[in-house]
Amino acid sequence: IFIQKYNDNELLYLIYDNDDLAREILINKYKPLILSKMNKMNLLPDEKEEFYAEGLICLIKFFFFISHCSHIFN
Repeated sequence: IFIQKYNDNELLYLIYDNDDLAREILINKYKPLILSKMNKMNLLPDEKEEFYAEGLICLIKFFFFISHCSHIFN
């Protein structure tokens, strides 16, 4: 229920203000996407945690890029 209360831009704004709950909501929202992409790769068990962390970093960087460049896409 709480996930639907905020859109991704609002969550990113809250994360920028160091809101741990917003960060957890965004991570949980996109965790299935990252895991599905990882499952398509033949990763060694030792690589899985690193790839998951990189997926999260890339996702958050992408959202911040989109939120700062939204005027380009409108």
